[in-house]
Amino acid sequence: MFMPSNAYCGDTTLRESLEKCGSKRTLYEVYGLFYGCIAAPHAVNPSGYLDIILGREDRKPFESLDDANMTLGNIMSLWNLIASWNPEQGVYVYPDMEYPETLDGLKQNIQGHLAFINFFIKGLDLGGLQETDLIEDVKLAFKDLATASTVQEKLLELLEREKTAKESDVAESRNNVSRLEEVMIHCIARINADLRESRISASRGMRRPRILGEKPAPVRTDKIYRNQFCPCGSGKKYKKCCAGTHKR
Repeated sequence: MFMPSNAYCGDTTLRESLEKCGSKRTLYEVYGLFYGCIAAPHAVNPSGYLDIILGREDRKPFESLDDANMTLGNIMSLWNLIASWNPEQGVYVYPDMEYPETLDGLKQNIQGHLAFINFFIKGLDLGGLQETDLIEDVKLAFKDLATASTVQEKLLELLEREKTAKESDVAESRNNVSRLEEVMIHCIARINADLRESRISASRGMRRPRILGEKPAPVRTDKIYRNQFCPCGSGKKYKKCCAGTHKR
């Protein structure tokens, strides 16, 4: 029996674990899936998302029990990190990926964002999201998320037709894509917050309509930058404190 650690193993370690066991999932897909599962009305059993991450029929057998425990522990450490996320506090975790400042690097970045959104929706479906959960605020957040997705899809289509591009154009597009990342996470934070009542009701075996006029706490989505003071309150810069728990 493996005992997952509360400390995230880091993106590099998790990626290596996924590759070693033959998983076809990218970090963007795993992150998106977990954000969706955790926001969903109903709790998702580990077997549900592990089948998606590790595969079911074509799953590569582990070399040893220790290897299996290590891989599952690494996956669960990311789950624990995202499960502890509080959208009202604003700090969020996202795959720590660096891309070359080229046309191909820009396309890879967009593809990662689109995969993240697709698997976020998959996680919500896995957690039993129903039409009755879609109050007006949730619908608006989904609409904004769909817009962010569509903009990036159209940009990717345009870039796929381009064989070369000016460095200035690539840089401008990179900045736009970075801003769209912030929009995506803000939408997901809103969805998570607005589905809280559905999660509470589902845990009690019932559906309680939101009280008229009742509003969730406002959400913030501030990415942690390495030179900022660490949000843990240590007084140290993030890069010299908790950044070590979230490396590529």
